Amino acid sequence: MQHIFINIFALLLASAILLMGNGLQGTLLIVRANSEAFSLTSIGLITSAYFVGFVLGCRYIPKIVEQVGHIRTYTALASIASAAALSHVLFVTPVFWIAIRVISGFCFAGLSMVIESWLNDKATNKIRGRVLSTFRMVDLGAVTVGQLLLTLADPMGFTLFALVSILLSLALVPIALTKTSTPKPIAHESMSLKNIYKVSPLGAVGSFTTGIANTAFWAMGPVFVQNMGYKSSLVAAFMSTAIIGGAVTQWPMGLMSDKIDRRIVVLFATVMSMIAGIALYLVAGISATWMLAGVCLFGGFAIPLFGLVMAHANDYAKPENYVSLNSGLLFLYGVGAMTGPVLVAPFMSVLGTQGLFAYTATMHSMFLVFAIWRYIVNRDRKRYEDDYIPMQMASTLHPATPETFELEHPRHIKRREKLFKMAGLKDPWLEKERKKKESK
Repeated sequence: MQHIFINIFALLLASAILLMGNGLQGTLLIVRANSEAFSLTSIGLITSAYFVGFVLGCRYIPKIVEQVGHIRTYTALASIASAAALSHVLFVTPVFWIAIRVISGFCFAGLSMVIESWLNDKATNKIRGRVLSTFRMVDLGAVTVGQLLLTLADPMGFTLFALVSILLSLALVPIALTKTSTPKPIAHESMSLKNIYKVSPLGAVGSFTTGIANTAFWAMGPVFVQNMGYKSSLVAAFMSTAIIGGAVTQWPMGLMSDKIDRRIVVLFATVMSMIAGIALYLVAGISATWMLAGVCLFGGFAIPLFGLVMAHANDYAKPENYVSLNSGLLFLYGVGAMTGPVLVAPFMSVLGTQGLFAYTATMHSMFLVFAIWRYIVNRDRKRYEDDYIPMQMASTLHPATPETFELEHPRHIKRREKLFKMAGLKDPWLEKERKKKESK
């Protein structure tokens, strides 16, 4: 086990530096755009553009990796992403920033895909869950630190943009110097949206809704705090608190969804996300403390929601369809992510800055109605071969690549036993199977 983590240390270090830079860049651009008096629609389009590039990257990067290999692909994309970060200060206009964010999204989709497929190649079934769990903790920690770096300098200056570029450039070093062998080219399959909906209507609609609601928060959360009259330090604290809330609840929510009907946990998370949105709408501007408490609640339930609906969808998928199904779910999330930041602008224009959370509450309430309907009409639906995916290891903060999803799919009973042993629990499915054998 220790030997494996030594082998992947360079990958984890590169990922941490990369995500730290991207976490800072995402919030920095929104704060700077708002300070430059960009319209809410323009800010939304800037965020949407990133996910346009991300979806395109998930579609085309595997072909590039197949042609030139993992290290060359990573090096090229990191260099382009670093240059793109600096170019924002050359032309501070919405049109130029939108174009640059498409490029950034494309690059980060590829960078994530390279690292995650590499981790997948090095992890065996016996330790895959622990490797993924470690990677996700690195992910959450790095993004949180990235948010806090916003307080180091004035967003209106050059320093923070230079810092983003430096971090993205430094992320090249561990990969360029690693002695770890590169994995085989990424395999990529496709599944029609019709078939994805047929496998799991709740998973398909939930993926889209999560993208359309959560990405609006990432896009307009900094604007929400700024327009309430607070400084950059509270913007960083506000966004970090949401991430920390999601990190704290991710494991217990996953355990809960493994022990009871996952749809009930999805309903619970959706209700709480809706309540948190309403609460933030009401307490906006009252005090910083109430805002931080509200966003912690929001992050704690809205962030894990994508992982929950993803796991639910895979409950009904055949093992050979895991990658293609989750590629489709990622696509649906990406479409929602492209749409959400644009749709939220009218809410904020009419209702004020706090209209952001009126929007998220509306989106979650619409999904709640759909989820309740699906639960009523399919109350007795059985999982595929009565198997399910442990949600403890699900990635829920940021949209992942198909390779990450593949890390999350148990294919062997031994892995199930290992995960439940780590959690200090007994696997009810295995216990049931043992009793059946003993009775015979």
